[in-house]
Amino acid sequence: MRLTSFFMPTLLCIILLPAVAIAQAVEGIDKVFAVDFTLHMDGTVDVNGLSLTDGVPNTGRPLPGEYYVRLSDEDGKELLAEDLTTDFEFHGIKEVPCEEIGLPPSSGENGMCLTDAGGQVESIEVSLRIPYYKEAEKLEFLYKGRVMASVDIPQMVCKSDEMCEDYCRTRGDPDCPVITPPKGGGGGKNVGGESRFPFELLIIFVALVALLVFFVLRKRKKSTGWEGGYAQTDTV
Repeated sequence: MRLTSFFMPTLLCIILLPAVAIAQAVEGIDKVFAVDFTLHMDGTVDVNGLSLTDGVPNTGRPLPGEYYVRLSDEDGKELLAEDLTTDFEFHGIKEVPCEEIGLPPSSGENGMCLTDAGGQVESIEVSLRIPYYKEAEKLEFLYKGRVMASVDIPQMVCKSDEMCEDYCRTRGDPDCPVITPPKGGGGGKNVGGESRFPFELLIIFVALVALLVFFVLRKRKKSTGWEGGYAQTDTV
């Protein structure tokens, strides 16, 4: 009984840990549209890459904003709008003659002093992880309400790359078998339905459950054997 009372809580704790990890993994990781682009101060955009992958969205800032992205379906219905407003200013330090900032030459080495430097950049590199919508067909970049760039999502995501995502099964991906889309469309924002489940954690969980059952049965068998042994000795 003492060994059983020691092992049972320990094994239960070991089993619960991967179970919690599985729950957190499923909740935190989902499908996202990963887009990398160059955003210019005038609102123009150069899209450098777009893919469908597992991850955590890094958007969520409320509108309105001067710069923002918009997801829409094939009928033009808006699925998502996210603010992109950012700062094109930079801050740093530069070395200038001390006289330029009102200091005597002796204030710095060889008459040169350090001062704050700032300015603006013409463009910045941005990496977005946008929540996945199964109906999404178009990704647009807007500046002050004006569409500056538009991306055909299936054209960039569903291409010959030796992979067949669920999103691409009815969108002409050469790596996917031909499937006729169901009438009426369907689908929606992915809520874990198409995420990759962490099967490694599931295997560990099942193995630990089996281990627990093994220990319980073994303890019961030993307990029964010992009781029988004592009974036989008393009889002799």
